[in-house]
Amino acid sequence: MVSKKILILFILLFPASIVFAQEYSFNDANWEFSDEYAVEDYKGQESLNLKKGYAKLKNTTFENGIIEVDIAIPNNRSFPGVGFRVVDEQNFEEFYVRPHQSGNPDATQYTPVFNGLAGWQLYHGDGYSGQIVFDFDEWMHLKIVISGQKGEVYLKDMEKPFLVIHQLKRDQIKGGIAFIAPARFANLKIIPNDSPALKGEFNAIPVPEDGTITEWSVSSEFDEKLLANLTEMKEEFSQKFDWTILNCENSGLANVAKISQIGEGSNSVLVKQNISSTTDQIKALKIGFSDRVKFYCNGQVLFSGQDGFRSRDYRYLGTIGYFDTVYLPLKKGNNEIVIALSESFGGWGIKAKFENMDGIKIKEN
Repeated sequence: MVSKKILILFILLFPASIVFAQEYSFNDANWEFSDEYAVEDYKGQESLNLKKGYAKLKNTTFENGIIEVDIAIPNNRSFPGVGFRVVDEQNFEEFYVRPHQSGNPDATQYTPVFNGLAGWQLYHGDGYSGQIVFDFDEWMHLKIVISGQKGEVYLKDMEKPFLVIHQLKRDQIKGGIAFIAPARFANLKIIPNDSPALKGEFNAIPVPEDGTITEWSVSSEFDEKLLANLTEMKEEFSQKFDWTILNCENSGLANVAKISQIGEGSNSVLVKQNISSTTDQIKALKIGFSDRVKFYCNGQVLFSGQDGFRSRDYRYLGTIGYFDTVYLPLKKGNNEIVIALSESFGGWGIKAKFENMDGIKIKEN
């Protein structure tokens, strides 16, 4: 029988709040598979060979802590990875690798997934994309550390994160864990922890720059075909739709997928905002978008642009940025700008900011 002194000492050293690492076998009934897989020995490890689809761990939730797993990836164009804080098949946080980009700045990617649409064209560069050289068809140790709205990723080197996620983009909630094909996985370990130690250097969350439009009214989805030859944005067209207010992120980005779902015959929305001007004047508005826009001011079309994947050349990724400027012919008083925004894949978004706010005001909805 354990003495009371030993029992008290154990409780003091290991309080109930401590949660120990949980190890998971892939060879049990605690998994949900969507497609082709096999549990087999690979280079001395019992492993999951996930050939297609995903594998979701059942009866387990994860919010903060550490996910560790060994991963072996093929040397071909593919996007295997890990989903965490999974709400359902359409909504989760995701880290994945691009084997065909080994050694390049975008060899890996963190992206939120909203309503089935990953946002890698909207979230790229520092804090989202990571550079690393892969060891193909060999075991590499992967560690993902999540604390609140921050995260970091280690691969091979467990001393220093090669990717620091300054801000996770989905709400902080408990959710599932899933693995995404094609890859092999082994030695899964999950360590729940409300505040795991982070080693990376994290940037402060930026504040919106002066002149940034920080919210839009967004219409319900419709077919892009309705925009063909639409050179005037008449009231009877916009009145067809339901409208929702969408707040932008601090960067000015409005991720439309947060409130809209792309589908066949529903790949477009209208976004609108009202600008008050003290006089008749021309104002420059910088815009970034993904994938395609038609831009209207006071009902008249001013600009049409395409910024999707490979829309300019075969290497063009379609990542969003302030790459275009529209010159608005504002009249004294109220002015309505309406942007028809259409999407294929990779991120459905818009951002806009005025070069200066002299004589104008962005109206709040």
